Amino acid sequence: MVKFLKPNKAVIVLQGRFAGRKAVIVRSFDEGTRDRPYGHCLVAGIGKYPKKVIRKDSAKKTAKKSRVKAFIKLVNYNHIMPTRYTLDVDLKDVITPDALQSRDKKVTAAKETKARFEERFKTGKNRWFFSKLRVRFAKMKLVALAKVWWTGVIRRMGQPPINTGQEMMAKLREKYTPANYHDKLAQADAFSKHISDIHDDARWKIALSNESYEAQADLRRKFTKFNEGDMVMVRIRPELGAYKKLHSKSAGLYKVLKKISSNSYVLDLLEDMGISNVFNIEDLTLYPGHVDYTSHDVPIARLPPVPCLKEEIVDH
Repeated sequence: MVKFLKPNKAVIVLQGRFAGRKAVIVRSFDEGTRDRPYGHCLVAGIGKYPKKVIRKDSAKKTAKKSRVKAFIKLVNYNHIMPTRYTLDVDLKDVITPDALQSRDKKVTAAKETKARFEERFKTGKNRWFFSKLRVRFAKMKLVALAKVWWTGVIRRMGQPPINTGQEMMAKLREKYTPANYHDKLAQADAFSKHISDIHDDARWKIALSNESYEAQADLRRKFTKFNEGDMVMVRIRPELGAYKKLHSKSAGLYKVLKKISSNSYVLDLLEDMGISNVFNIEDLTLYPGHVDYTSHDVPIARLPPVPCLKEEIVDH
C-alpha cells in the first residue's frame, strides 16, 4: 500500500471542534500506538485564519491582520481529508507526542507553531493553506454538475427540460409522491377537524356550566342599598382603635347623609372622633329597629378613639 499521509502533507480536518480547518501533518502513526491502536497522526492546524492585507494598510495594521491562531491535536486517519498541497514548515522539533501530555507543554508548542505559521504567511508562500475553504464555490460546482446530470437524464427520457425550481418540485412530487398520499392527507384533515370539534364542544359546555353556576349564585346574593336618612351600624375594625374580644362588634347608630356610589356612603359622625366619615358598604349594617329621635334613651356605641402616637411619646 502506498503511503501518502506523510509529514508536511496539508489536510482538512473533518470531525471535531476544528472541522473544516486546514492542518499539516507533523508525525504519522500508521500502525497506531498503545493508547491509540489505530492509524492516526499528529497535526498542527490553523484555528483562526489571517485577514486579507491590502497595500494601503499600515505596518501596525498589517501585523495585526497577519496574526493566526494555531492548534495541535491527534486525529484519526478517518477524520482527515488529504489534499495535493504540502507545507514546507519544519515543526518536528517543536511538536512532539510528549507536548500533549501537559497543558504547559501544549501551550508552549502552540505558541511556537503560531510564530512559524505567521513567519511563513509573511513570505507570501502557500497562500492556499492560509485562506479559508471556499465552500460556496464548491457548492456552485456541485449545483452545476447536478444540472448537467439532470439534463442528461431528461434527454434520455425524451421529456422537455426543466428550467425553474417550481417545475423541478412539481416533477419530483409527481414522481416520488405515494399513490395513497392524498387519501392519507384527507384522513389527517378529517381527524384534525374531529379534534377541533371536540375542543369547541368542551369550550361550549364549560361556558354553559359557568353561566348556570353564576345564575344560581346570583339567586342567593343579597344586594344592600341605603337611602339618605337611614340609621346604620358601623362594624368595628381592629385598625380603628383598641379592639378586644368582649367589645361590641359594631358601633352606632349613625345617620346616612349622602350616597357617593353604590359602595360608599357618608355618615354623620361626631367631630371629635378624628376619622373619615366615608365608609364602605361592607362595614355598614342597616339598623332593623325603630328609632325615636325625640327620646334620649337610645343606646349609642361609639367608635373607639384613634390612639394618638404623639401624646404617648410625650408621656414617655
